[in-house]
Order: sequence, then structure tokens, then C-alpha cells
Amino acid sequence: MPQLYKDSIIRPAQSASGQSVLIVNTKARRGQELYNQAQSALRQAGVNLIGSYAVTSGRQLPELARNIVKGGIKSLIIGGGDGTISAIVDYLVNHEINLGILPLGTGNDFAATMNIPSTLEAAARVIAAGRTSRIDLGIVNHNYYVNVASVGFGAAVATQINAADKRDYGAFAYTIAAARTALTHRPFVARLTFSNQIITTPAINIAVANGRFYGGGNLVTPDARIDDNELIVTLFEPMNLTELIQVGSQLRSGLYTRHPRVRVFRRVRHLQLEIIEGRQQHLNVDGELWGHTPATFGIAPAALSVFVP
Repeated sequence: MPQLYKDSIIRPAQSASGQSVLIVNTKARRGQELYNQAQSALRQAGVNLIGSYAVTSGRQLPELARNIVKGGIKSLIIGGGDGTISAIVDYLVNHEINLGILPLGTGNDFAATMNIPSTLEAAARVIAAGRTSRIDLGIVNHNYYVNVASVGFGAAVATQINAADKRDYGAFAYTIAAARTALTHRPFVARLTFSNQIITTPAINIAVANGRFYGGGNLVTPDARIDDNELIVTLFEPMNLTELIQVGSQLRSGLYTRHPRVRVFRRVRHLQLEIIEGRQQHLNVDGELWGHTPATFGIAPAALSVFVP
């Protein structure tokens, strides 16, 4: 059975963030290695840290987060990646609690969206400063997510990424997995039902973005925001190898959205996604696999308070 470790911080310093609890996902890349360093960085920054937990399985996160919220803690600090954060946000919505982020995951796309520094010391100082901002959350099949949900190629890539690649290659693990996926992935035909139109189209990938980055630093669009009360839907039509290489080379800059095989739908607040030809697709939600299509998407405006620079 997975273990759960708890440490108490003695003589906590006072900070603008109020009483705080730390959860570190030690299965995330570098998580176990940096668990003690995370506590030290927060304490030195002046965070009033009254307890710390290191979890060894994502299955532990929901119950732990629920109990922390019930305890009236003012700030919950997460050390991990997008999947770790996404696993606990359902339990923070509609509660007076602030989320702090220590980017200890592989891609750390949500942290990048929020402009959180990449070093532990700098990220801890952001939390200690106590400045917060309210952000939107995406909703897929009644579950909240912070960053991006996708079906098709992106979800297939997630099935190819393994823990060893994440540990050894970091964000480059996504590139390795994408190369494996490109050899076997097949197009499908999707029906997208928006609030004002229905589109039926062949596709290889459909991403529904709340945040700004995905896939280890790829840009949703150059002007994407996480507090604009809208989702951005990006649809990738089937492409030949030359087109795939061209689009792939522009993912970091966001210029791929100008490619004729890429369609972008803005100001989306509701979407019903169905696969009508081809196999049903995995749902990749913030880097983790969450079931299959069909899927219903929505937006929860200003649903979460996050410590920001």
C-alpha cells in the first residue's frame, strides 16, 4: 500500500499567506529529492508552514486535499506538476483557500502560465509575498482542470510517456513520446457542438485550453490567458509528414495556429465533443489520462485563487 509521510514544521514564521500546508508528489520528477528542500525554502521565505505531506501515489491526493480544506487551512501549497495540481482543484473550488505552486513536475505548464519562477527559492518567495489572483478553471465531464484537455494525438502521446523517460529526460520526454505516437496514430472524425454551431470534421488532435501552455512549453496561442472567461479550442486536421514537421517546429511559438490544417475556435464556453468515425479517444487532462470520449467541456470563471508574482 502506498505510504504517506507527514512532517510538522516547528516554530513557523509568519507570512501574508496565513497558515499553510505543503503537499509534495514524490512520484513527480525530482519530487522525493526536493521534498526536504521545499520545506526549507518555504520556511526561509517566511511561510507559516504548519504541516507537510509527501504522497507516493496520486490516489492519495483527493482525500488529503479534502481533509486539509475541511481543517480551515488558508493556503495549500503543491509541489508537483500539472497532473498533481489538477487532481486537487475540485476540492478547492468554492472554498476560501489559496493555492501555492512549487513547480516540481515534468512540464510545469500551469506554473509557466502563472509566471511562477522555476526555482524553489523564488517560487517560495512568491507564496510568502501573499499576492493572489483569481483564475478560471476548465470543466470536462463535471471535473475541473487547470490547463488543457485534449483528445487524439496529445492523449496518445500521454499513453507513451513512462516514468523513466520523465525522470531521465524531463520535458524532452514529450518529444520522445510524440515520435513514438506519430508512427501509429490514426485520424478520426469528430462532431463539435458549440453553443452557436455544429462542426463535423476529420482530425488528429483536438485541444481545449484554459491555460497558456501545454505539452512541456508549447503555446496555446500567443494571446491565450487563464482569466478571460473563455476556452480556446484548437483542432488539428490530418496532415502529411512535411506538414506535421512544420507544425511541430512552431508549437513553442504558437505560430502553428496560422497553418491551414489548424483551426482555432475562440470565446468558447461550452462544447460537446463526440467521435462519430474511428475509435473512441482517450481524454488527456493536464497531462493525465481521464477516461474517454464523448466529453462535455465548460468554463468556471474566477474559480480558484492562486499565489502569483
